[in-house]
Amino acid sequence: MASKYERITDLYLQTAGEVATPEVWPRFLTTACYNFRLSFDKQVLLYAQRPDATAVLPIEGRQGWNQRFGRWVNRGSKGIAILDSDSNGQKELFSKVRSGQVRVLIGSTAKMGAGTNCQDKLIALHDADCPWRPSDLAQRLGRIVRQGNQNPEVEIFRYVTENTFDAYLYQLVENKQKFIAQIMTSKAPARIADDVDETALSYSEIKALATGNPLIIEKCNLDVEVSKLNMLKANHLNQRFALENLVLRKYPADIAKLTEAIAGYEKDVETAKAHPKPAEGFIGMEIKGTHYSEKEAAGRAVINACTELQGSDPVSLGHYRGFPCAALLPAGADFL
Repeated sequence: MASKYERITDLYLQTAGEVATPEVWPRFLTTACYNFRLSFDKQVLLYAQRPDATAVLPIEGRQGWNQRFGRWVNRGSKGIAILDSDSNGQKELFSKVRSGQVRVLIGSTAKMGAGTNCQDKLIALHDADCPWRPSDLAQRLGRIVRQGNQNPEVEIFRYVTENTFDAYLYQLVENKQKFIAQIMTSKAPARIADDVDETALSYSEIKALATGNPLIIEKCNLDVEVSKLNMLKANHLNQRFALENLVLRKYPADIAKLTEAIAGYEKDVETAKAHPKPAEGFIGMEIKGTHYSEKEAAGRAVINACTELQGSDPVSLGHYRGFPCAALLPAGADFL
């Protein structure tokens, strides 16, 4: 008797196989065109996770299907391209997409993920299925929502089939995203991730829609609302604790430190007033107990005192205008 895992795997392969047949792809794209009223001058990306799903529909030779699609893909098969396993012509293909010659680009996340730079005129992205990793969905989204796209707004469509493996896949992605979010938000990693971010909530909503059960949909909607309220509560408490720390600890310490600094500056002002700098000439300087009235002689005395420095502790040199002067040799440095 097959295990539960084997039965789930068989169901997934059967469902994915049906989606990847040459008969389903034209129907799927035609339905998307009709439902979302895509005009001939708009470009879209269409993702399918299965590697062989990107090569099941050879465009050339399917003129009947191409003619039906001609109203919104520039009337001909040249407006549609499938990014298959042959990567030799990828640069040329991406260039055609950027220029608008190719209106629809179909491929898997592996082929149309990182490195796919054709965002210039893209208006819509269609996720035909759910990948295994949240990062794959992020990669798909990053192909169209990025700098360089000439459209101020784009549309993202995700397709699920009721009572199929789609709900299970989105549940897996949701759980993975929860763990990833906890680590990426600087929270201490734990064996159990009990937090959830907005991305995970959107995966949960898609999962609920895929089940087709209105009670499950209602439950998931309530779970989403509770999770959002918990997130708001946690953020409020974090902000409150942060403010309490500022008021009770940081601000009093800052006030004491600045008060002490102000008193020191006021004392320095009085010292400077008591020893004014003359309009002309050198006021003199005391070095190692000797007063020097000539600037050149004082400079030589400072240099001689610095040559005797040892270690990194500051050494008193004397006074200038009532202020004590000291010399400090940084660790590892030599005075030349």
